[in-house]
Amino acid sequence: MVYDCGTETGEKNMEASLDDQIDLFKKRKLQISQIDILFISHFHADHINGLKRLLENVRVKKTVIPMLDEPAIIATRVHNHLRYSRGNAEAVDKVIEDLYYGGKGSERYGEIIVVGPDKKDEPQILEDGRVRAPMVKTRWYSGDRIPVNKYWEFIPFNSIKFNDPRTLDLITRIDFHFGPNYNLDYLIKNYLSSLRDIYRKAMGSTNDNLYTLVVVSKPVDGVKPMPRPRLAHCIYMGDFDYRQSADPWERLKVVINYDEIGMVQVPHHGAKGNWLSEMGDGKRRHYIVSSGTTNGYHHPNYWVLHEIMDKGHKVIVVSEKKASRKAYVFEVDYGKDKQGIERDTETENVTTE
Repeated sequence: MVYDCGTETGEKNMEASLDDQIDLFKKRKLQISQIDILFISHFHADHINGLKRLLENVRVKKTVIPMLDEPAIIATRVHNHLRYSRGNAEAVDKVIEDLYYGGKGSERYGEIIVVGPDKKDEPQILEDGRVRAPMVKTRWYSGDRIPVNKYWEFIPFNSIKFNDPRTLDLITRIDFHFGPNYNLDYLIKNYLSSLRDIYRKAMGSTNDNLYTLVVVSKPVDGVKPMPRPRLAHCIYMGDFDYRQSADPWERLKVVINYDEIGMVQVPHHGAKGNWLSEMGDGKRRHYIVSSGTTNGYHHPNYWVLHEIMDKGHKVIVVSEKKASRKAYVFEVDYGKDKQGIERDTETENVTTE
């Protein structure tokens, strides 16, 4: 399982380049040649700019992405071109084209699955017909239990709220300035400065997280990985932003049991604006922060780390430094299921990093 693959850390300051880190992952121990399931939390370059390298010589069986409406896709594309280098932004454009619209590279991602926020909440097609409906074959929804084998499962949650007033305002402003028949690629190439002003007026910031695909990784009911079974219940939060419309934190707690989570990936690299004090409530956990040592955003935030530790939890900061790499190894003994039905007894080691 892989959840996101990218970096914004300058390679001059890394012990190994992003490509080298990915190659090390692929070669480690089991000579990895297949990924059972790839999750993409959101389409910012620092979370996916390593996908091309990852997918070279590695087969992916399933790729899971958040269901988006077209205004959110347009806002995401503009965001990347305003914030990242041209090469990184164009790479994200290609990933979006492949995954949502059946681009030439779509076969590399295996079965493409989208996760909707709710079965009753589907993306709307704008009346002018310019909006393309994403080409998807399989759909899951927030709260679905997705087994990958007989002892492990995932629970996804898509934090998006369709028809966000800001993204609709962005579309309206672009229409007003350039007409309804604009070509977004042309505008990005020739009018990026104008798009920056329009984006800021509509969105308020060029560092906004409209959506994140949160994923809970856990043993199936009745399986207890040892020696510390609770730590095997992990939640990957990407750049989750609880401040978005329609209370995504409250919606998330409806579909998962946060109290049983033993390991938390702190959202948005430990940024203060994405941390909610309630995320630190409950029994003792391990909190993992992913952040580059030379990032310009002062991640992780000092206050966030201290609040987590003050509540009695353990904080682990993982960076590009090799010494910070962390692995948890669990032993799974699958002898009997919950009903006491005998199964073929076997013991397997499960490693999560």
